[in-house]
Amino acid sequence: MRIGVDVRELQRGVRTGIGRMVEAVIRETPSVGANHGLVLFADDSTRAADVETAAELHVLRQPTTLWFDQIELPRALARHDIDVFWSPYYKAPIYAPCPAVITIHDVLFLKHGRRRLENIIFKPWARLIGSRAAVVLTDSEHSRRDLVTLLGIDPDGIAVVPLGVSEQYSPEMRYKAPDALVRLGIPQNYILTVTNFRPHKNGDLLIRAYARVAERIPDTVLVLAGKRTHDSDSLLESAERL
Repeated sequence: MRIGVDVRELQRGVRTGIGRMVEAVIRETPSVGANHGLVLFADDSTRAADVETAAELHVLRQPTTLWFDQIELPRALARHDIDVFWSPYYKAPIYAPCPAVITIHDVLFLKHGRRRLENIIFKPWARLIGSRAAVVLTDSEHSRRDLVTLLGIDPDGIAVVPLGVSEQYSPEMRYKAPDALVRLGIPQNYILTVTNFRPHKNGDLLIRAYARVAERIPDTVLVLAGKRTHDSDSLLESAERL
């Protein structure tokens, strides 16, 4: 099977959760079966070449995201004889020459985020893409229910596939990077969250929960890692109050 993969999330100088999943899929797919080959589709700002893989890589023009999704990508899927296409987010061709599988991790931002124009646009667009996909993958039963109730996606077309945990996240890893812990002032015992600090990530609840147990685990600290924004400053204020 020739599996097409949208790897635009692998942007140079940026690391995202979706990007980490794409990297893992590229790395692990060969172990699933020798008969499966990956064909990666990127734009000119993608760092897909950094991924160690024998997969084909094709860089497509992207004057706009819509042009890439709906014009360049469908043409490329047909040109390279793709059997099935996987998108790690809600971006996908409306009319694809092969079955398309998309992953929508969650839609919590629609329920808990700020009311932004992109959220208003997202609903009908994600509903359309979801209805055209052969299968919609999501991370949990909770997210599956949200996709049904908020986007109206057919529940029979949704498959729950929980995310795996990389071997990097193991108790032994903290002993392999002591210099980083010392440089950042982090003790051996810590709770780590890596996030963009937006409201739907529920960082405030995490801080309040940690405050309730901090006295019982005084040798463990909570570490929040991410880009500093107005939202992260609000979390720092909550931490100071507690």
